[in-house]
Amino acid sequence: MVLLVVLYVAEEVAHSRLGCRVANVCRYYLVLVSLFWNGIEAHNMYRMLIKVFDTGQQSHFVLKAAVVAWGLSFPVYYIQGAVAQRVERWTNGLAINRS
Repeated sequence: MVLLVVLYVAEEVAHSRLGCRVANVCRYYLVLVSLFWNGIEAHNMYRMLIKVFDTGQQSHFVLKAAVVAWGLSFPVYYIQGAVAQRVERWTNGLAINRS
């Protein structure tokens, strides 16, 4: 739901370069969070369907899942953003040197 709101608002703020970058940052981060939540749901379904006879209940599963989904996607996004920024600077410098 939050991703849909960001997509709608992105159309309004995408007229400036800063607004476009902020919207893209939010979109990319929220897509990563959605993918992490899909993985967590797959793990949860595995626990419920495959490990039927396991009687051990995991306490605070949703809280732990939220920390993993929202927290683990930030370092992944940060590393990817840092690499992309270095590559962009390197390719821009290469294009300037070729001219």
